[in-house]
Amino acid sequence: MKQKWIALLLALVMVLGLLAGCGGTAASSAATSDSAAEAAAPAEAEQTETEPEAAAEAEAASEAEPDETAAEPEAYATVSYPITEEPLTLSIFWQFHMFLSMFGVTQDIIPTIPTFQMAEEATGVKLDFHLVGEENFGNSLQLLWASGDYCDLITNAEREYTAGVDSAVEQDILLDLVPYLEEHGPDYLRILDQHPDFRLDLTSSEGHIVSFSEYCEYYDNGTVIRKDWLDQVGMEAPKTMDEVAEVARVFRDELGIRNPVMWNSDLSSFFGWTAFGVAKPEMSDLGWQVLEDGKTVAPAVTLDGYRECLQWMHDAFEEKLCTDDFMNVLNLAYDDYVYGNETGICYSSSNLLAGGGAERSGQPGYDLRPIPDPMKEAGMENRLEKTTGGVGASALAVSAQTEYPEECVEYMNWLYTDEGILVSNYGIEGDGFVYDENGKPQYTDVIMNPGEMPVFVATFLHTSLVGTPYYNTTERKIASFTTEAERECIDVWLTGRTGADLYHGKLTMEESEEYNRTVSDIATAAAEQSLRFVTGDRSLDEYDAFIEDLRAMGLDRLTEIKQAAYDRYLEA
Repeated sequence: MKQKWIALLLALVMVLGLLAGCGGTAASSAATSDSAAEAAAPAEAEQTETEPEAAAEAEAASEAEPDETAAEPEAYATVSYPITEEPLTLSIFWQFHMFLSMFGVTQDIIPTIPTFQMAEEATGVKLDFHLVGEENFGNSLQLLWASGDYCDLITNAEREYTAGVDSAVEQDILLDLVPYLEEHGPDYLRILDQHPDFRLDLTSSEGHIVSFSEYCEYYDNGTVIRKDWLDQVGMEAPKTMDEVAEVARVFRDELGIRNPVMWNSDLSSFFGWTAFGVAKPEMSDLGWQVLEDGKTVAPAVTLDGYRECLQWMHDAFEEKLCTDDFMNVLNLAYDDYVYGNETGICYSSSNLLAGGGAERSGQPGYDLRPIPDPMKEAGMENRLEKTTGGVGASALAVSAQTEYPEECVEYMNWLYTDEGILVSNYGIEGDGFVYDENGKPQYTDVIMNPGEMPVFVATFLHTSLVGTPYYNTTERKIASFTTEAERECIDVWLTGRTGADLYHGKLTMEESEEYNRTVSDIATAAAEQSLRFVTGDRSLDEYDAFIEDLRAMGLDRLTEIKQAAYDRYLEA
């Protein structure tokens, strides 16, 4: 069972992270016809459009001082582009995401991507892509490192190098960007300074930063429900997990819905974890969180809420309220359940709220809508969902072996200039976008009406290909929305969220070595047993014994390591 479980979840996680959107604030930013500076430094006044009023005021107050000091333009150097008079080609190890092939996108599309075209024109640097499919990316990257024949730029290297950032720098695998940023990466440095949490999340325990990472303003993930079915049975959207069960029973009994509540082979795809106050379980790690005292770190599996959530899922499985064959459902089949009218409540990104649902489902009244997170009790805060801006899904590192460290940094820095932010978000004027009467960029029909291709895929092809790091604005995301459900989702999903118990912290090199020796076996055991508890293959009466087994494997020592890293985060 262990091999089957890991294979299923590996395939799921690689795609789910891409389609599920990225973590970030619901701030807003735009580039005007007079200047693209707004795209580089989003105005606080615009943030209130997509955040609850009180949260927006608090965020504006907290960020005002840093923006007025460190973010002054004269405090930063400038890079003169182009950066080379002679032709220069940099090699790049690039992950090509397999979901693109579902829409007929092939690898030869890369040279036509506007961000790469404009970056070459601006910098004078051409990229030589070494392409690897995501299903083989991890193994291929390990072989690349073992060979010693590195590319100049490497996608997602930081996340694949399991020994940690400090080890990668010490072993001359990845370049520490910090010494280069002031002179060669000032635009990226400005964004790091404007968003201190973003910088902290990218900074290792020894102070190294090795990646140019996507900064994502918005967070577009949450619970969705078939509102047309709610209207049909005369019910309101559920606010608690007990109400979720009630709605599911009615969907099952009155409408004949096979799997009213949806989750798949990755149990973290279930929206109920945070309802019970626990972090979602992870495939390769443990769900770490901070307790309400703001100081104590714990693995979610040891908390009462984790057991309560497993009990809810077990009961739903027994009652046939959930996906009956969830162990065999990968993310690629996830949409089939939604559009196949086999499920009515699930966790989603805004992509699932795009148009075409009526045609794909065969139900003219099809209406999938976002709802605030159902909680254990009405009115509870959701302390474990993201609300603020942060590290997105894409990152590029510079090889420590490159002959052109300064040129690599300056090339990547261009993506965070006003021009780079504009093209990364909107593409090329006259192709991907035009300016409206207010000087705001608006997508053209090549993006908004792409035929059989979803709008979000067309956006990648006419702006910045998935995997490219850049400053990802909320306004860009909103510009691609075509349905009322999409337009309301960011506001709706922010309702009740605080993110107060999310874990932050970076391990030292020594801690990483010790942690990695143990965590895989413990995480695998925790995930396997959680599945058994849900299906009833193991009784929840044995839960305490299950936790003791994890402790015997070294769980308490892992907790000590994570606690030490969080303590350092608080000091920082």
